[in-house]
Amino acid sequence: MAYTIYSPQVSRRSAPPSFDSHQFENRGRFLRNSGLDYNQLHNRMHIYRVADLRKGRKVETPAWILSDTEFRETLVCYLESRFQIHKPTGSLKERLERCRAVGKERAQNAKLILGTRVAEFRATAPALTEERFSELPEHAYFSLFLGALRGRSPADRLQRLKLQISCIDSEAAMSERAAELAGAAAYLYHRCGWNSCSIAEELNLRSVHVRQIICRLNRAARRRAQGTPMKLGRPPGQQSCSVYGQSPEKKSV
Repeated sequence: MAYTIYSPQVSRRSAPPSFDSHQFENRGRFLRNSGLDYNQLHNRMHIYRVADLRKGRKVETPAWILSDTEFRETLVCYLESRFQIHKPTGSLKERLERCRAVGKERAQNAKLILGTRVAEFRATAPALTEERFSELPEHAYFSLFLGALRGRSPADRLQRLKLQISCIDSEAAMSERAAELAGAAAYLYHRCGWNSCSIAEELNLRSVHVRQIICRLNRAARRRAQGTPMKLGRPPGQQSCSVYGQSPEKKSV
């Protein structure tokens, strides 16, 4: 018969409860200088840890967006390039107000053209459906006639009117609030890590508009850092209005 001998058990005494002074070292730092109390956080508020959404992007966060001063100067340079303001002078605030004034004027002109395009579309669509071309306004009939000479059908004219209405409406909305929309898009994209779709949903824009704003802001920042002049369009009075369906006037020689 085999016997197994076990060693005698040693009596273990549990240590008395103690408080680790380093256990909650980093838990309450976010409450400092925030105006919040622990009771508010415990009863009504919730904290969700969100990962840094900027990680994994192909382009790193530019340095100009991290400085409020450079951010303002880059935004004003972008607006001056967008509204084709030649030889800007004055302080940063005066330049910004000048850009806003030009933007509101362009938005007002775009709304006037938008009204004429919408009226033309409302008059053209029923007439083309029922083939009542004689009831069309003179301008709409002339546009259909020129389109027929180029081999375009009346349905193509309606499609072009839809595109023009969409472009003019977007131009009016962007010009009226260009500074606010561009600043919010850059802040949400670079500092908060939002993508273009989320920003477009928040600002009531399209995602392609957001990506275009970010690209042009980065381009304006590079030109400003290199000291190269901004690429402006034609001076006032010489712009082409092809986006609105109008061709520039030809000068007689």
